[in-house]
Parts: sequence; C-alpha cells; structure tokens
Amino acid sequence: STYFILFNRHKGPMTDPAQRRRVAAAVDAALLVKQSLGRRAIPAHGLIPPGLLGYEADPPGAPSPTTLARDDRGVAAEFTASVHPTFAGEHAAFYGVLDAAFRAAGISIRSATGSLSEYLYSWVRGSTDMIIGRWLADYPDTDTFFSGFRYAWAYVGSPELDELINRGRTQTDPTVRHALYRQIEAVRKRLPKAK
Repeated sequence: STYFILFNRHKGPMTDPAQRRRVAAAVDAALLVKQSLGRRAIPAHGLIPPGLLGYEADPPGAPSPTTLARDDRGVAAEFTASVHPTFAGEHAAFYGVLDAAFRAAGISIRSATGSLSEYLYSWVRGSTDMIIGRWLADYPDTDTFFSGFRYAWAYVGSPELDELINRGRTQTDPTVRHALYRQIEAVRKRLPKAK
C-alpha cells in the first residue's frame, strides 16, 4: 500500500507548480513516518512503494523541508482536501502529526469529505485542492499503483502520463519497465499547470 498526497493540478491554487512545490516541501514526510509509525512503515518518495520495480530510495533533487508555504505577504495558506476516512480512524494519530506539521509551516488543510463514498467520488470530480489518501494494491506490481493513479485523473491526468502508463503495462522486459516507471515518476513530479 501507499499513502500519499496528490495535488489538483487542473483547477484551484495547486495549478501553480511553485505552490505545489512549497506545500510538498513544507513537511518532512520521511521524518514524520519514522517518528510516528516507526518500523510499521517505510517512507516512499512517490507513488511506487519501496521494493517494487521503478522505486528508487533517494531520488535526485528531492525537496528539503522548508516553511515557504505562506504566500508572499506572509499570510497562511488554506487548502481543501479529500481525506481518506482511515485518517479519522486507524491512522488518526499520524494525521494529527501531519496536520500539526502543516500548521507549523503556515498551511491549513480543511477536509471536504467524510465518508468513503464522498472521498472516492471526489477523485472523479477533482473537487478539492488535494487528496490525502491511500491505495491498497491487489497484487505487488507497480502497474497496480499507476492504474489506481488513473482514478484520480481529474487531479493529475495528462496524455503524456497516460501513454507512459500504457507502455509500462505492456512491457515485459523488467529493465525497460523500471526505466518507464522512473520516467512516470519524473513526469508526475514536474507536471506544469494544466492548460
């Protein structure tokens, strides 16, 4: 499984790549995972969980935590999120630490979903600034994570990603698949404002 935050690059404040970078860099996710979950979880750097084809432990150019989330006038930023219900139950303690870290960086996250059906429906509508969620794979293969990524197409979809995901799905050579998955992660991280 992978727990993640996906930004809505198609509408709202997260259409600005600089804003997405500021929010992503505002929290040291790896440190939060280690401090709050210990050995029960391994920090990832993208959608691909550690141990699967396409995963790399220390991606070059990974952002370092900062407190640049406030806008140019020093005003705290507020965003809406589709939050998976697990963060109100089983993983509530972790969500509390995550929320506190965002607040310390000047970011307020307002949950716009409550039930699992509201959360899943928001994926299709692209109705919030971000998704704070998880994806549980049916089988341990990278393709299942990128297939799940497609459900959130209203947030992150692009023809380039679609083509790369299709190529990765049909490729049988693991070396080529690894390279394609690294390319998907690179594209996902650099996605510009949607047109």
